[in-house]
Amino acid sequence: MKVEGIRIPVSSLEGISRIKGWMTEALKVRNGVNVPSIEEDSVDLTTIGSVDNGYVELHFAQPYTIPSQGVYVGYSLEISELNTATSKPVLGVSGTDPEMSYFRSSRTYTSWKARAVSLGFNSALQVLLTDGHANAATASLTTKILQTNRPETYTFNVLNKGYKGISSVDFTWKVEDKQGTVHQNLAVGPYYNKAGQVSFELPALSTVGADALTVEINKVNGVDNEVASQASVDLKAYSLVPVHRPLVEEYTGTKCGWCPRGLVGMARMRKLYGDDFVGVSYHQYDESDPMDFGYVYSNRVTGFPIAYLDRDVETDPFLGFETLGFHFDKVWEIVRDEFVPVGVDLTASFTDEAQTEIEVRSFTTAAFDTTANYRLTYILTADSLSGTGSEWGQVNSLAGATTSYPDEDMKMFTEGADVVNGVEYMDVAVAWSEEPIEQVEYTVNGSPQKIWIHNAGIEGSLPSSLVGGQPVEHTYKFNIADNKVIQRKDKLYAIVAVVDNDTRKIVNANFVPVQLYTTGIKDIQKDETMTVSKRYYTIDGKQLAQPQKGINIVRTSDGHTFKVVVE
Repeated sequence: MKVEGIRIPVSSLEGISRIKGWMTEALKVRNGVNVPSIEEDSVDLTTIGSVDNGYVELHFAQPYTIPSQGVYVGYSLEISELNTATSKPVLGVSGTDPEMSYFRSSRTYTSWKARAVSLGFNSALQVLLTDGHANAATASLTTKILQTNRPETYTFNVLNKGYKGISSVDFTWKVEDKQGTVHQNLAVGPYYNKAGQVSFELPALSTVGADALTVEINKVNGVDNEVASQASVDLKAYSLVPVHRPLVEEYTGTKCGWCPRGLVGMARMRKLYGDDFVGVSYHQYDESDPMDFGYVYSNRVTGFPIAYLDRDVETDPFLGFETLGFHFDKVWEIVRDEFVPVGVDLTASFTDEAQTEIEVRSFTTAAFDTTANYRLTYILTADSLSGTGSEWGQVNSLAGATTSYPDEDMKMFTEGADVVNGVEYMDVAVAWSEEPIEQVEYTVNGSPQKIWIHNAGIEGSLPSSLVGGQPVEHTYKFNIADNKVIQRKDKLYAIVAVVDNDTRKIVNANFVPVQLYTTGIKDIQKDETMTVSKRYYTIDGKQLAQPQKGINIVRTSDGHTFKVVVE
């Protein structure tokens, strides 16, 4: 192929005095000035007039044939005036390909360096190519973790390697002793490395371990592919692929004016993700809070509101990593999509008629044999907590912030007073199994405190070795006879989390509602004629069409959860 020119991304020409496009064999600087070795050309801004759809186009005097070792193609901007556009003049797209974003500046970044990974974006520069291939594409594969004996959909990127767009591809795939051919239509523009996604159904793999998936694109736009395109990647198959339910621990309080963000964010996450969202709210901002959990923490709390996912990822419980709008879900999904090596399920019910003791039974199952240093931790939460006294009023710093928080579920606070009454608090931590492991000096709300850190899990709650596919049962009991925070015993939830005691991070978590004291569980197990519907789940939370051999978790339409074993 030949490089004919470039299309330089700019928001506005205002404040830019000069634009240069260039090609070079190596990125060099002499006396603080970029030194291109092949070609350099300037754009006359007086003749451009305006930006064309976000780009300025420049054509070199002669097309340049790309050598086997490749060529650097880039541009330089000279800024004469700082304004909204020129304060961030280098435009990019999401990506971390190190070859797609080198840059330097006269200050701060004075040498050439690949900065895509550290900054999280690739250059939006477009290179205009001629000659070369017309109908060409390659496959970009990513590894995938699969469960044996279960078909899966596999999706990969098709990258355009020609100067035409791609309207269709034909490809073959091979894995284990299985293979197939697929024709798929897609719409990829005439840009080099422009990507489009295609999918096909992988058959159920029978062997535990790594298997190579090979994909070859044979035809592009109905004609033979003009480049070699065979690609391979390892697929990892396990007999069990656990559902990952991140543990979300939010730190909040009634006297915290910004904490309504967390109230709304946590409630929205529960609506969005249902039983997959495992949330805990620790009221620890002020001792006058009627739900105060005391100055005990599982994470390093630097301000309120704050949330941790799996005691590892710190984020805002509404904004996520952004400064405006609801983005908590995006952070959660990133963590959720990480593979975890163990699944955990549980049951929870009152054991006495006075309903003061709760027995929680957990079932932890590893995807493969492991000797990881895992422990269990249990948390009890309460919903529907409310009160009429002044101590229940939620301090509100969001009053009037309708522009920043236009969401419907924010109106209680954005259109409310400086103190909002009648708030119903959810996911409130009322008890846990944690034991203190470290006392640290801390500053809370401007006052020095000695705070106990709790995050080690229960010693001996899991064996030192877990056998893949074999659940390990553990029992823990909460005594709530003297608990003054709980208001409704039909609004309690038990959470179990697997802690990696080497890193103190959470590996996986799950929760269930606490069942009131009743003989209903036994009756359901015995009386198959009861008019309740049942849903069956594996230990790792996957719903089944019917019970399978081994342990099954049964959830009934009237709210009961129990375990059955099929021989």
